[in-house]
Amino acid sequence: QTKEIFKPPHLKNTVLTCLIQFGLTSSYYTLMMWFPELFNRFETFETHQPGMDASVCQVSSVYIEQDGALNTADLCGSAVGGTVYTHTLWIGVACIPMSLLMPLCVHRVGAKFFLVMCLFVSGVASAALYFVKNSLQNLVLSCVFEAFSSLGISVLLCIMVDLFPTNMRVMAAAASATFGRLGSLIANIIFGLLIDSHCILLIIIFSSLLIVSGLLSLALPNGDGKDLD
Repeated sequence: QTKEIFKPPHLKNTVLTCLIQFGLTSSYYTLMMWFPELFNRFETFETHQPGMDASVCQVSSVYIEQDGALNTADLCGSAVGGTVYTHTLWIGVACIPMSLLMPLCVHRVGAKFFLVMCLFVSGVASAALYFVKNSLQNLVLSCVFEAFSSLGISVLLCIMVDLFPTNMRVMAAAASATFGRLGSLIANIIFGLLIDSHCILLIIIFSSLLIVSGLLSLALPNGDGKDLD
């Protein structure tokens, strides 16, 4: 079964789903893990600079001293603000509306449409993080990203049911999940290394991964409900 998914006629679909899963999952799990840290940095900045607007990258630069060295005075002892928990809760709630809407519309517009839409909207939302000016705008974009990217992961798994015969679906899903987890591991390491010094580069990387994944999704065949068994 494992060999068959890497042979024609299934090779194309296997490669596409693995690459899409890599870009989608790496961006989703990395940003979702680091959103609370960004919320905390926004709260810290707005506490010390009330009324002043700042982008995500400007807020991150607060953690860097003027000479470019990392400020290591208090890396582990900083208190977490109360709004960080509230904003994180709102992110969790944000995925509910799209999860309820998708089952009502998927048979009319198709799962592929939802996948492409989720990837492009998530990519635009992550790119727009560069232009936010306060914590509220950051929260709104974070909720949009969570709602569409989490739905995209579920839709991709649904699409794979139509792409592969029953005896290959488990291995195909496992292969794509492996690529996704590998991407998440690499992306989290990169994010931690670059967030303080190259914030704009991170935004470019993750938005590009999502948009490229959206373009790759266009190459997936449309599900026609045929029997693959």
